[in-house]
Amino acid sequence: MKCSNNRIIVSRTDRAGDLILTLPVIEALRFFRPDFQIVAHVRKYTAPLLYGFEREIEILIDEEPNNTLKSLKVLSKNFYEVHADAAIIVHPSFQAVFSLFLAGIPLRIGRASNIWQCFLNKPLYQGRSLNEKHEFEYNLDLLKGLGINPPKILPKLKLRKQALEKARNSLSLSGKKNFPSQKYIVIHPGHGGSAYNISPEDYKKTIKNLLDLNHNVVMTIGPGEEKIADHFSDLVKRDNMLILSNIIDLEALAGIISQALAFVSGSTGPLHMAAALNIPTFAFFPPVPAMTPKRWGPVGNLNHVWIPSVEICSGKCSSCKHFPCMTNPPFDLIGNWLKTVF
Repeated sequence: MKCSNNRIIVSRTDRAGDLILTLPVIEALRFFRPDFQIVAHVRKYTAPLLYGFEREIEILIDEEPNNTLKSLKVLSKNFYEVHADAAIIVHPSFQAVFSLFLAGIPLRIGRASNIWQCFLNKPLYQGRSLNEKHEFEYNLDLLKGLGINPPKILPKLKLRKQALEKARNSLSLSGKKNFPSQKYIVIHPGHGGSAYNISPEDYKKTIKNLLDLNHNVVMTIGPGEEKIADHFSDLVKRDNMLILSNIIDLEALAGIISQALAFVSGSTGPLHMAAALNIPTFAFFPPVPAMTPKRWGPVGNLNHVWIPSVEICSGKCSSCKHFPCMTNPPFDLIGNWLKTVF
């Protein structure tokens, strides 16, 4: 690739887990194009996940991801001022693709998956809907548009020391002075609608089993999911359990997860954060092709995935003979799995 400014934009403006699974792209660029400056275009709420890379990359925040004329003007101006030679659009949102086009970025690489591909000059067909690879592998394949054929690079999350400070502050706000600042199990029952999950009642039975085994449990609650905590009001009275909500940002959450013995959740962003921090994970996945762990499961760490023992389904629960299949997982399974981990 001929270039003049040695700058590449990597755009991923959807959710936390998606950004984690894009980290291999950044790592591959650092290895294969060490002379290039990488500019990561991300949403404001996911940007803290990149603070640990602040000496290696620049961060460009998508301040107004709403596809208005104003937001397109602002973003295209910001892209223009980067003076990049190329952009890899991992999440092909209209705002990102069209703004890069307006900014005149010479090489615009992305997947050929929607009508916005007409504003790319190097669209790549990937067939992601077939779910034949993991998401991070599909992301790495986009580098072929730069003539790079990278090996399988797993997502790895780097944290600043401030992340651990934020984690300690979050734990101290609980008021339980004797609760350990590490060696606990993190349970994250929310999922932001990304995939079907077990119910709060089933999480409660799971947590009670862990508490009875004398494990320390930290439940993390994401923004907008605070009502989930109501299901666990009796368990939180126990000395070995905390519920943490209103966590300041994703860097703080990553800090909390980084000090855990293990992490338990459904298919959600924090699951990928835990895997990228090499924390053992136990995950609940539905039997739906679009939500398959082959595409979205944790990678690079010690992990166990539970899927209901039913045939693969369409995901239309209202008409499924196995509904509700995401209920009554074997609650002692996690406890037994933990014995193999420690």
